[in-house]
Amino acid sequence: MKDLPDVEPRQIIRNAPGLAAPVVISRSGSYYLGESITGIGNEHGIEITASHVTLDLNGFEVVGSEIGSLEGILVGESLTDVAIVNGTVRGFMDGGITATDTTGVSVVGVSAISNGAGGISVGPGSRIEACLSSANGFDGIRTGRGSTVIGCASNLNQAIGVSIGQSSSIADTVASENGADGIVIGAFSAATNCASALNGGRGFRLISGSTIVGCSATQNTLRGFEVQSFSSGVTIVECTARQNSDTGFLLRDLCYIYGCNSQSNTNDGILAVGLKNRIDSNACTDNTDDGIDINECANLCVRNSLADNGDAPIEAIACFVGPNLLGALSTSPASAGPWDNFDHSGP
Repeated sequence: MKDLPDVEPRQIIRNAPGLAAPVVISRSGSYYLGESITGIGNEHGIEITASHVTLDLNGFEVVGSEIGSLEGILVGESLTDVAIVNGTVRGFMDGGITATDTTGVSVVGVSAISNGAGGISVGPGSRIEACLSSANGFDGIRTGRGSTVIGCASNLNQAIGVSIGQSSSIADTVASENGADGIVIGAFSAATNCASALNGGRGFRLISGSTIVGCSATQNTLRGFEVQSFSSGVTIVECTARQNSDTGFLLRDLCYIYGCNSQSNTNDGILAVGLKNRIDSNACTDNTDDGIDINECANLCVRNSLADNGDAPIEAIACFVGPNLLGALSTSPASAGPWDNFDHSGP
């Protein structure tokens, strides 16, 4: 025979029978839901006020009340080491999971749906994995600095799909049909194998020092990939911008774009509005305006292929100081030099 704590060494959480009171976790430990929790008007669904807490939703839901409950799960200020896993938070007047003033939060396998503010918001040093954030009233997923987002989906939210803080990473994540930008990459952060489509703003907004590899931006209302104003030093490798309602890739200063495909965008394929960019080995085809448009000096543009763009294959301003260095525009690989750009437009 064993005592109950030895059989299930976690504390169960249920709705308080006959008592309209919010659920508050005020002591460190491990907790799990024994049933779906129904929020109470003008209260949070579950409030966590202690560090070192693991909350297993156990496949159940935390559901907002019809008269306006507040946050679905609120994690208090200045806490650390809180994990929330395996369930759904939906229908709250404010955010789904809000832990913006907490460090070291882990949210895994959670859906945040139809909440009035953000879906999932966490503080520095946090991890969000295998989560869905959908149809929320503000950003779908937002992290603080030094955080990780892996394998998530964020769609139909009224603002940004996913926004990661400085020195963070995001991988294998999709943002679609959000009201503003699809994915915002913080300074000195990295994005790998992500997709951003049909969003009301830019597909990807990139801040200084970020690195983007193997990502795609399709049919967004603004540019596919845009280096944010006053940002610089962004690296973009093997990415695709297709059918966006503006330029495929917009660069500012000191950027490196290599091996990317910019196709059928409603403006330039690649637009460089800054200095000292390297534009190397990209393909720009069927864009409404120029294949590559260089609007400042001291850029290097080599080994690109360009076809059937609406205006010039490559357009560059004339610089008197620090001129742009452009590989020759060739139509014959057999006679071209190793740094030439190629125009292979159709008949």
